[in-house]
Amino acid sequence: MKKLFNVNYTSLLNNCRLCFLCFAFLLPVSVLANTIDTNKFIDSKSIEMVSINNATVKELTSLKGVGKVKAQAIVNFRKEYGSFTSLNSLTKVKGIGEKVLIENKNKLTL
Repeated sequence: MKKLFNVNYTSLLNNCRLCFLCFAFLLPVSVLANTIDTNKFIDSKSIEMVSINNATVKELTSLKGVGKVKAQAIVNFRKEYGSFTSLNSLTKVKGIGEKVLIENKNKLTL
């Protein structure tokens, strides 16, 4: 009998094994991904938002890079000039720079 196709059966078999292994691995991972409790990997402390227009000195000191003196400066600035119109306007307060904004971007709100 004449061969119609020149097939490397070893290579074909290895490719099929690879496909099977990929499928066998990916299927359980995708199934498990839907059943894993992701709350176990989230920090148990919830992020407390700090309103720069309403926060007390004590609340402001919870921010990274903000001690009592800077917190009081924020409150004094608010009393003198009114509410902040943007988070970036917080940098108008003496001692508050971009670094403080960046470090606390997930905690700050108006």
